[in-house]
Amino acid sequence: MRYGLVPKKERFAQLMAQGALPDEALIEAYGKPLETDRGYASTLANQLLNNTDVKLRIQELQRPVIRKIRKNFEYNLNRALEDAEDAYNLAYEAGNPNTMLAAIELRAKLCKFLTETVEHKHTLLDDASTATLIEMRKQIEKQKKAHVRLIESSAVTVDAVPQKEHHA
Repeated sequence: MRYGLVPKKERFAQLMAQGALPDEALIEAYGKPLETDRGYASTLANQLLNNTDVKLRIQELQRPVIRKIRKNFEYNLNRALEDAEDAYNLAYEAGNPNTMLAAIELRAKLCKFLTETVEHKHTLLDDASTATLIEMRKQIEKQKKAHVRLIESSAVTVDAVPQKEHHA
């Protein structure tokens, strides 16, 4: 044992590294008599968790597991991204825009660029009919054209400034 823990403390550290609750780990490591007084078991477990040697041992035991989980997660995410790219390429070759879009959405979701939730704020024009919106667009275009004509008609033309003749 690297940190010189007695067997019961070592067992407690092992159980904690595996994700056990502190009082449950203490009861299993130190024996059933502590099960009758949960408050006392909890107090002892907290004292052990504050012990530097026990903390370091728990961290040492967790380190390989964390590395393995991280490696699997990274591999799976990268693999999923590669699969989505392959699906996009196949859909592109087949000329299937719906599948291409689905592959793009999948990649965006995996990269957390896109979420399922869509937020929409109710605006004044949400209830307007298509005909009303088309008519509004025509009115805006007319106003733009009138504004351009007004600017063009009021533009000042600058005549060429006559140059003075130099007499030598």
